[in-house]
Formats: sequence, structure tokens, C-alpha cells
Amino acid sequence: NLFVAAVGEGVVVPDSGRKKHDVLEQIIRNVSKEQNTLVRVGGSGAARHLKLRVFVENSIEAKAVIDYINANPDQAPCPFVVLARQLPMAVSYARARLDPSCAAVADRLRKQAKTRAVKMLRDALADPAAAPHPLALTGTHGPNALAPALSRVLDRLCTRIDGGGRFVVFPAKTEGLPAQTEAFPAKTDALPAKTKAL
Repeated sequence: NLFVAAVGEGVVVPDSGRKKHDVLEQIIRNVSKEQNTLVRVGGSGAARHLKLRVFVENSIEAKAVIDYINANPDQAPCPFVVLARQLPMAVSYARARLDPSCAAVADRLRKQAKTRAVKMLRDALADPAAAPHPLALTGTHGPNALAPALSRVLDRLCTRIDGGGRFVVFPAKTEGLPAQTEAFPAKTDALPAKTKAL
């Protein structure tokens, strides 16, 4: 599962503790190029610049943001706006070509999942069904104002896979990934994000 938040215009309150405060400030500052994007909210109007932070749900960074939001649910403007608390991602791949137990492959697949999540959130924010207020992305409506409507839009993109559970399934890009050295029957597996693949 991935946790996705937008960086808002609020500031981190100082009572979160020095160590957590430093982690949160670093999360705000260090936004990768892939997670800087433009979004046309509701499918109309001018495109807005948006800084997204995408983390594996159980990562230190995700937990820090979640804990901060839970401790400051009414802060407005807030430094983080939740877009997806648990975005279930899965990757389909040919076992004959990829070995997800390889650390390099697993890392690249996680990066692919995060890139796909950014595109999905950009599309979801442009969906009139989500109907987000543009200013809500800046944190003026609090940290949890957008998540419920976006959750309904994102749920439509999930499919049920063998083994149970609903996931957003995307095909692995194999260019630049180490090839599988052991021969497997050619077939496609969908692996949930909690496995080693993601």
C-alpha cells in the first residue's frame, strides 16, 4: 500500500518533537522531480503546481506524516493534505523475465508504482466526480478534506486479483531491469505492494 499526500502551505507546528520535526521538514523540502506535477482540478481552470509525497504505507516518512495529521487534524492551513491513505498497488510481470526477490528489481518496481500513483492522483483530481476545491490542495480546508471523495474515484480503478484483495494493477516496465537468470514458465503474476516486489 502507498500513502500519498500533497504538500500544503501550512507550517509544521513545533510541538511535534525535534526529531519528528526534522523528518517532516525534510519531507516538505525534498520533493523529487517525478512527484512535482501539474493538475487541472476538476478538469477545468488553470493547471496548478502540486508537490506530492508518495511513500510505502509502513515507511518512517509515511508514519511521521500520519502521526502529525492525527495529532493536528484541524490545522488549517496545514503542511500536508492526505490524498490516499492506503493506495493498493500491484504489478503484473512475466516470471520468465523478472525476479522480484532481487533487491534492484524490487526497488525499481517500487519506483514504478510511485510514478503510477502520481499519474493516478493527478487524473483523480481532474475528475469532476471528486469535485475538489482548488484551495483544498493548499491545506486551507485541513488535512483530510480531499481523501473521502478521492477514495471513491480511486476505488473504481481497482480490480480483484487471484489470492484476494483489490489492487491497482499496472504492467512492469522491464527496460533496464536485471533479467531473470532461472527459467520459469512464461506467465503473468500480479503481486500486491506488500510483497517483496513492491
